[in-house]
Amino acid sequence: MARITQRGTGKILIDIAGSSLEEADLHGADLFCAELQNANLACVNLAGADLSYADLSGSILVFANLNGAILRGAKLEGAQLSRASLKNADLRKADLRGVELMETDLSGADLTGADMSTSDFTGVYYDQTTRGVNGWSLSDFVQKYLEWREQHEATEQQGARVASG
Repeated sequence: MARITQRGTGKILIDIAGSSLEEADLHGADLFCAELQNANLACVNLAGADLSYADLSGSILVFANLNGAILRGAKLEGAQLSRASLKNADLRKADLRGVELMETDLSGADLTGADMSTSDFTGVYYDQTTRGVNGWSLSDFVQKYLEWREQHEATEQQGARVASG
């Protein structure tokens, strides 16, 4: 179920269960603590929106515009953010476990304290202004991820050879 609730009251403002907000223009929206689990937000414009502590887990945000959005403490576990733009987004302490970030633009984003374990960083864009994870620069984090993935794939291939041999 996906709902948009009023800040501090828990009152449901919009219930979008079974609906799609694909291509909606929600730029600058106040979605603090919104419940948007498993929502279809593909191609949505959320530039400058406040999604602090929102639950977007399992949501589809492919090609979404989240430039300058505030996602501090947001839960995005298992979300699909491929080809989304998060330039200058605030993702501090966000839960990004298992997020699909393929070809996502994180230029200037702040990922300080974010949990990005098991996320897919294939082709992620970032620059020198992208603030890192747990004291690492994002480039160091992506390099560690690529090393881990290469090692993990090699281990799987060895296991497959042993099982078939």
